[in-house]
Amino acid sequence: MFDAESIIISTIAAVQQQHERLAEALYFSGVEPVLPTVPPDQSPLRGQLELLVAVANGDHSHNPHIVAETVQAVTETLFTSAMTYDVPSAFWRTDLGQVIAHCQVWLRGDDLISVTEAARILRGSAETADLMYVSRLIERDVLTAYYDPFETNPTQRRRVSRAEVDALR
Repeated sequence: MFDAESIIISTIAAVQQQHERLAEALYFSGVEPVLPTVPPDQSPLRGQLELLVAVANGDHSHNPHIVAETVQAVTETLFTSAMTYDVPSAFWRTDLGQVIAHCQVWLRGDDLISVTEAARILRGSAETADLMYVSRLIERDVLTAYYDPFETNPTQRRRVSRAEVDALR
């Protein structure tokens, strides 16, 4: 399962650092910008992150519209620059990136399947060559890699979208 508290603390700290850098860029030297300091337990971002972690951890009792808006709001908070936002590919390998990815999978009504199952669907078997074929699709970003927080065996955690696999058939 995803650890909500560590994701919340690290994300709020990163947003505060980003806010400080932006404030430094906006003010003349010698002028101290007044930055509000909100403890992480009182930040509105905390509630958004708690919702996303709950959904990623399997609590699907939330309104999909609210979850979709929250995914968008958190992503914009993290990656908006003056002109646009660009989510770096490395983000999707972080815990928060995986939380958001799992929420997106849920919102699409998609299922995550193992690499072995993807190999069977795409190639008809799960021999080493078939598993490597799926791994290469992931490396080339043809398939998106997800990580199952409930899988205890680290070598079996990688998952792919059933919809993406079906689209390749």
